[in-house]
Order: sequence, then C-alpha cells, then structure tokens
Amino acid sequence: MKCPLCQGLDVIKKGFNYYKEHRLQRYKCISCNKMFSDFSKLPKNHINSEIVSLCIDLYLKGLSYRVIKQQLVEQFGINVSHVTIYYWLQKYSELIKKYVDSLNPRLSAVWQMDETFIDFKGIWLKINNLNLEQNFLKGLRKLLLQIQVL
Repeated sequence: MKCPLCQGLDVIKKGFNYYKEHRLQRYKCISCNKMFSDFSKLPKNHINSEIVSLCIDLYLKGLSYRVIKQQLVEQFGINVSHVTIYYWLQKYSELIKKYVDSLNPRLSAVWQMDETFIDFKGIWLKINNLNLEQNFLKGLRKLLLQIQVL
C-alpha cells in the first residue's frame, strides 16, 4: 500500500471508514501523517476493481468465462472460478446499464458518410466522403446542386 500524497510505503492501518453500508479500511502514512482509504477494491470484493472491469471488458469482447479465468491465471496469477466471473457480470452489469443510460451524448451538427448511394428520381448517385449539415434536406439539395442534377 502506497500513500497517495507522498508515495511512501510506511503505512499503518488506522480504523475504518463506513461508506454506504460498507466498511473501508483506513490507513495512515507515517511519513506525511495523511489519512486515506483504499478505493481500488470494490465493496465486499477481495479482487481489485481493475481486474473486475478487465473481466467485464473481455466478456464483452466475446471471450467465454473459462477463457477469461485462464487469462487471469496466466497474466496475473489470480485463480478465480468462472462462476465468480459470471456473478461479477450479473452484479455489475446493472450498474453499468444505469450509468450508460444516464449518459447524454453531445452530437455535432455535421454528419459524415463514406461511399453512400442515394436514389434521386430513379438515378443512383454515388457520394464519397460527404459532410451533411444537421438539416439533411438542405445538405442534400446543396450536394445535388454541386453535381448539377437539379
């Protein structure tokens, strides 16, 4: 355990912080007298949160639970059951879903298309690298005027 302020290794345990019904170990750095908690572990979980998020990422990339288990053993020396990885996905996917649903993406006013075909009065037009403004019809009219179809 390192002190987040001075990066010192002279750290002792100093009680607990209670956070949303969970108990977090508090530490005190002897060098700088700073008190801090270790937030790298998820509540009620002995595995680092980065390992859990890696497992979720690998699963979403198409790996099976057993392959993820094998990767953890080979790369980090962590031996967890494939069922544990399944439970992590069940537990944290709901939190991830709530977070993703709360996001409001900022979209620009320009659409970018690559190799698009448009049917205009029976004529198929191939358009390369087109930037249309947010008003699609206005941008399409501008494009058709450029290629002298109208």
